[in-house]
Order: sequence, then structure tokens, then C-alpha cells
Amino acid sequence: MRLPSFLAFVSSLGKGGMGEVVRAMDQRSGQEVAVKFLFAGSDQETIERQRQEARALAALSHPNVVSLIDSLDHEGQHVLVMELLEGGNLYDLMARNPELPEILRTFAQICDGLEYIHDRGLVHRDLKPGNILFHSDGTPKIADLGLVRQVGARSGLTQTGVMMGTAAYVSPEQILSTRETGPAGDLYSLGVTLFETLTGKWPFVRDTDFALLQAHLRDPAPSLRELRPDLPPSLDALMRRLLEKEPDLRPRSAGQVRQALLAALGSESTPELVAEPEFEPRQALAARDPGAVLLALSHDIRDPMNGITGNARLLKDANLRPSERQYVEALEASTREVRSLLQGLIDYTRLEFGRLRLEPVPTDVRGLVQGLLSELQPLARQRGLELSGQVDTAVPDTLSCDPLRLRQILSQTLSRALETTRQGQVKLEVLKDSATAQSVGLRVVVSAAHRTETTGGRGLLELALTQGLIEKMGGQFWEDESSITFTLNLPVSGPAPAPAKPQVPAHPMQILLVDDSLINQTLVSGLLQPHGHEVAVAGDGQVAVDMCSLRDFDVILMDLEMPTMNGLEATRVLRSQGNRTPIVALTGHEREDWTRRCLEAGMDKFLSKPVEEAELLSTLAATLAGPSSSTMEPPVNPERREDARQAFEQGWAHRLAGLDQAFRARDAGALVEVAWEIGAWLTGLSATPAARAAAQIVILAEEGRLDAALHARAGLLEEVGRLKRSWEQTSAVVVPAELRS
Repeated sequence: MRLPSFLAFVSSLGKGGMGEVVRAMDQRSGQEVAVKFLFAGSDQETIERQRQEARALAALSHPNVVSLIDSLDHEGQHVLVMELLEGGNLYDLMARNPELPEILRTFAQICDGLEYIHDRGLVHRDLKPGNILFHSDGTPKIADLGLVRQVGARSGLTQTGVMMGTAAYVSPEQILSTRETGPAGDLYSLGVTLFETLTGKWPFVRDTDFALLQAHLRDPAPSLRELRPDLPPSLDALMRRLLEKEPDLRPRSAGQVRQALLAALGSESTPELVAEPEFEPRQALAARDPGAVLLALSHDIRDPMNGITGNARLLKDANLRPSERQYVEALEASTREVRSLLQGLIDYTRLEFGRLRLEPVPTDVRGLVQGLLSELQPLARQRGLELSGQVDTAVPDTLSCDPLRLRQILSQTLSRALETTRQGQVKLEVLKDSATAQSVGLRVVVSAAHRTETTGGRGLLELALTQGLIEKMGGQFWEDESSITFTLNLPVSGPAPAPAKPQVPAHPMQILLVDDSLINQTLVSGLLQPHGHEVAVAGDGQVAVDMCSLRDFDVILMDLEMPTMNGLEATRVLRSQGNRTPIVALTGHEREDWTRRCLEAGMDKFLSKPVEEAELLSTLAATLAGPSSSTMEPPVNPERREDARQAFEQGWAHRLAGLDQAFRARDAGALVEVAWEIGAWLTGLSATPAARAAAQIVILAEEGRLDAALHARAGLLEEVGRLKRSWEQTSAVVVPAELRS
């Protein structure tokens, strides 16, 4: 067929039984594109599938999903105009025998795209190597959405008893066609595809398609390590879960598979680590994995803990009799103990899973030690002991480390010495053990005579956690009857930043609290209202979206897990509507697990439960003072390119300057905050690839990998350059309204 007039034929990319894909020059934009059209006489079902693919692609915009440029009818045929991908497909990757890290990184990106598709209520249903294409820069993209389907929808294209998909990769539920095929079906196909990429063969190889389908239904999947003994056991465990016959026993989401792949990537040298801690408790119990149960339930534990802590704090401010106040103070003390124990359990579990990240920043080691000694003096006096300490003058004033974790190590070590010493004194010495131009080796000695045996279960937990943290920071730990000693190797750093002064909002605010827990609604309102703030409450994300369409708020506090519409979905809807009100994630989830998701959704800040009053007020003040505040920039309708371009020109320069300032100071904490804000701002401008590049800086900075984060800055600038060039070209192609639905 002849191409539409705005397309100039360049070459054929391939023909199939029903159509052809060609390379063409789009004369409107001056860019080469891929054009997909059907042969004349194609049946109506095939034509409708291509229209369905167009509708699906028109609703999607993600770096790991192929992009639709245009969709139109021409000379009686339906034509798709898509981005041109010249990096081959997954089979081409397999052909060059890539190393394991490249495979894991590639599939982690595929999981990103798949999670994005699933988050929008869609299922691919035909995931396989031929449908994973690559950009010339190596970025994988999910393609061929001709079988995509809305979860829960009924389609005439899928008749009862007709299996949709490809036999080698199809899930058991797709074969049976007796139940709804949801995202878990795509995860099964993903597992088959990953198995093939790692081993060069399918998990099930049979002589006929019928026998192959029966194997998917009945036969246990072979072990990865039987074919590749060099692979970590954690990857084998993940594969078993992906290839479970029952959908409910597979991972809960593509995002969780991504986390497992990245954990396996980081544990090649320590294959004993378990890679996937975030599956449902039922799955974890089935695998006899109590650590996974704890992490899966941490959010559910933090919510009621938040209620106990906060309400005790509110009750303490009431007009109580002395005896009542004593009861409340005892309740507060007990709650702090439980919180500390819970956090210790979670930290230790994360450490064992290889998922506890350090956040190094310039740290005043002397100030940290002196502050800790002052804090522990009451415990020493209570036990009749003398506590002292010193930092050798040869130790530099400032070293780069995670101050929270260093303080945790020192605190638990000193507490252990105080609790196991009968009499006399406990002395802390921080000595310089070695030095290079880039780093200093420290030897920390806690001397204590007359020590007894170790404390009970909590003491053993703290000891294991302390040893694990020291090893993670490149050191060693040992103890004897009279001392506890450990070493650390820390990079030399520039001056530590001055401690930030506590902030409070400068004026009363209109706050929308979005949380389905009545306890949390009461608590947060009780913390904010005495400071003059007006708090409106929404029980789920959909109610929040509706309320924001009726009135303006200064800030939104958004829980993540809620019925009807969760916090991430609500944030995406608000940002797509041009709403730039600052949104703070308020959740029991761990920040390092959810940073990327919150940032990509368009959130501005993150607060973990249990929330403290001072931290809540300080975060609100910082959010309103930041450049993403709705009081500083007008809302931007992302469909109006000129509005987005102007907002970008007004806001980019000072944001980039702030980012570079954090890089020059090598301040990982500041880098996380600045890059997070940049990503949220870019998301509001619908600049998704650039926002994802900013999210990469956040993740690397949280891991303390500042050199890698600096490299990721180049990726951010590259994406920003592409964004600016797209605005400089001719006006964007408008996707017909009927395809956006």
C-alpha cells in the first residue's frame, strides 16, 4: 500500500503473514519512524487487534514501553506510526551471550515497563523475546500490545475456549481460559523468558504444542541451578515463584520481581543471600521464609504503632493528674522500646537480604561521639558506672559515612558494654589505625573490666546487627572479656554541614490528609490542628482527587495503601490534571523501597510512620519552602506543550544549580532531596524520561554511590536536552481523542 503523504518510505523492516513493518521518514518531525500496516484483505479480527494495540499505546508513556507517534486509517487500512527501534530484540541479546549483570539489569528495566502497564489496569498476554525490542542505546522496550487487555474487561477477541498467547510462554490460566488472566499471567511469561535468556532453552521442551501446553499445566519447572550452577540460589528461588502454577503463589507485582533481580545483581559474590523479601506473607510462609513475612508485614505493624505513639503524645498534653501522667510516660517509654526492637528486627532482616543501604554524608565524628556519650550518661549512672571517651587528635574532623548507622553502631556497642559490666568504668577510644589520601582507617575500642555474659535475645539481635553494619562499612568486629573492638574504613570528606534548625510552617495551612485509617486520621489531625492548621480528610485516593477538583490545598499528606484508589494512582491522576499541590507520602513503608515509585508518581516528600510531630512540621515547612510549591509556580497542563516549556525555562536553571551544589559538597542527603524534587517537578511537566533519570540519581545517592550518581547526572542532562529539542521542533502530533480513552 502507499504510505500517508507525510511519510516517506526508506526500507522494509520485516513482513509477516498479515502485514509489514517499514522504516519511513516522518516529514513533520524530520525523524525516522517505524510504520506498521496490515495487508489488504486482512480479516476484521486482525484489524481490530491492531486498533486495540493503538488504543493501548496511546494511553501509555514509559521509557520501557514502545511509543506510539500516530494512528490513522489510510486507503481503507489501519496504520500505526511508532518510534523506530534499531537495537534488535531479546533474541539478539541472547546471541551474544551477555554476562549475568547485563541480563539482570535488562530484565529489571523490563519489569519497570511491565509494572507501568499493570498499574494502568492492562495485561500484555503475549510477553516473549520477540516482543522485547531495544533502543540503539540498549534500553529494552515492551512491544506488540495486540493482545493487551483491560483487567476484568470482556473482549470479543478472546472467545471462550480460545487460548491467546504463544505456546512456549503462555501461563496455565491462559491455557485453560477458565479464569481471568491478570498481571500474574504476564509474570509467568516473564519467568519463561528470563529462564530462556539465562539458559538458552525453554523450561519446558516437548515435541508438540499440545504436550508443551500440558507441561505448563502439570510439570514442575526445572531448577535454574541444575543448568547453571554458577547462578545465585536467590535467582533460582525467584524463578520457582515466577513459574508457580497457581497465580496467587507468584510474586505480587513486576516491581517486586525487579527488586529481587537487583538484589541478585548485588549478591553475586554472596549467593547465600535471599533476594526477594517483599512477597505476600502467604508466599513467604510457604517458602519457610520468616524474614520475608516480617518485611511484608512491616507496613501493617507501623500503622498501629503510629497510632499508639501519637495518641500517647497527645494524651500527655492533656490536663492529667500526676498519677495519670506517670501512666502515660510509662506507656511512652514502653512504646519507644517496642519501636526500637521492631526497627532492629527490620534492619537486621534488610541487612540479611542485602537491602539495607547506607547514606554517607560529611559527618562530624567528634560531635557525634560527644553527643552520644552525653546521652548515655544517665544509663551509666543508673548502673553505678563511669562512662568516658575520646577521639584521637589524629582522626580528621570530618569523615564521609552514614551518621545514623555510625551512631547506631557506637550506641549499641556502648550499651552492650554498660549492660554487661558489673562495676568500674567503660571507656570509648576512637583511634586512627591507617590512612591514605582518600580514606582513614579507624580502630574503635570500648574497654570495660568485670564484664558478665551477654544479655538475652535483644542483646543478641543488637550484636548481630552491629556486626553486620560494621562489615557493610568495610570493617571487622571482635570482643573479649575486657573490651569490644571494631575497625572502619571511611573516606575523607569536606566540612560537615551545620545542623539544620527545626522548621515550622510560617503560617496556618489548608492540609488534605488522605488515609483510610481512622486512627491515623485522628492522630495527624491532632498533631496539626493545635498549630492552627486546617485538616480535611479523605478516606481513599478517589475521594482525594474529587476534593482537589472542588477546592485548593496548600499540601497533601498521602498514604500509599488504600482501597478504591491507592496513593500512587491518586498522585498520578492529580499530576495528569495539572495539579501541582505538594504531595508528601505518609506511609509505613520503608523509604528506600518506595523512593522510585513515589518520585515517578510525582510526590514531593516522604515521611515514614510512626511520625513524630517535629518531623511532620519540619517536612511541611520544607515542602512549602521548596521550589515545587504550588505557591511559587502556576499549575501546568501537561497537554499544553507551550505551558510546559515556559514552566521548564523558569524552573530548570536554579534546580540544576542546586543539584550541582550538592554534588560539589558530596552531600548525599542533600543530593537525594534535590534530585527527588527535580524528578517530581519533571513528572508534573509530563517529562517522564527525564524524571526517571532524576530518580536514578536519588537511588544512587541513597546507596552512597556518588560517582555513579554524577554519571547519572549526564543521563539527566541528555534527557533534558531531548526534551528541549522536542519543543524546538514542529508542533507535536496529536493522538486522536478516541484513542486516548
